[in-house]
Amino acid sequence: VDYAYVFRVNKKISKVIFAIDEKRVEITNHDPSGSQKFIEASEMSRINIPTREHGYSNLQNVVIRSTAELKKYIQSIANQSAWNDKTEFVNALQNEKIDFNSMNVLIYFHTEGSGSINVALGFPRQEGKNAVVHITRTVPEMGTTDMAYYAYAFKVNKKIPKVIFAVDEKRVEIINHKS
Repeated sequence: VDYAYVFRVNKKISKVIFAIDEKRVEITNHDPSGSQKFIEASEMSRINIPTREHGYSNLQNVVIRSTAELKKYIQSIANQSAWNDKTEFVNALQNEKIDFNSMNVLIYFHTEGSGSINVALGFPRQEGKNAVVHITRTVPEMGTTDMAYYAYAFKVNKKIPKVIFAVDEKRVEIINHKS
């Protein structure tokens, strides 16, 4: 069972350390250069879809800009197989209150070559006019050979031009607003 927890941490705290048994994961809570600010939840917030799901292997990054696009997207998933719990994913999207006049739904998919690699999602930060979300990977000394498929869904203000997902040295830019 995978769990995802979201914490709001005071900006004065520089690092958060999670310890489970012998394992420790450290997450930096600030940008040392001071150039990036957290994005307010009213501008970009997570939609509570399952974090890890085998069915995500069927999907690609997407920006949904209207109720009609959301319905079409959900219908495209209906006949797919190889899902652990497709209903939970679909219900989370359908039950989320989304004002498509001001917000889009953005879903980012991330794949790991081993299920033993821990993945942690950072809070969205501002980089110029764009949003950046850092994904931290913790790779164990020995891993498994099972694939792990992750997804993160957000409501994003249409005024934000791009959302950038930063994983290690790789940056994936997703156009949120077409000018």
